[in-house]
Amino acid sequence: MRRGGPVAALLGRFQHPAQVITTGFAAAVLVGTVLLSSPLASASAEPTDWITALFTATSAVCVTGLVIVDTGGHRPAFGEAVIALLIQVGGLGIMTLATVFTLLISGRLGLRARLFAQAETKSLTAGDLRRIVRNVVLFRRSAPRWR
Repeated sequence: MRRGGPVAALLGRFQHPAQVITTGFAAAVLVGTVLLSSPLASASAEPTDWITALFTATSAVCVTGLVIVDTGGHRPAFGEAVIALLIQVGGLGIMTLATVFTLLISGRLGLRARLFAQAETKSLTAGDLRRIVRNVVLFRRSAPRWR
């Protein structure tokens, strides 16, 4: 019997941290595309074509800010919230959010998840990893403060 639950089982399928990061990025773009193409995300209550939704979701996750349609005129509050959430996901980083969710769900990180997160954050030790994730989530500076 495998221990660790569904998160450990999912992470066990990946052989390299780059696979986790790429899959997380693709999943964020896919979810964003589906949400942005729904009628709820359009002021005219008509579905947005999928290429426009895909471009907008990818741009939001990449934090570039490029859009095909005017966000203020074409998107109601739901669409704007989806875009803002995608920007947060892209800005915080896929692996940082995955680490936070893993910690919230299981209370601890397994070795494989810790190695993935260390590779993403480029931290040297587990203590560095915990400090970096905490600082990123709390929007603090991770550099030492000089007087």
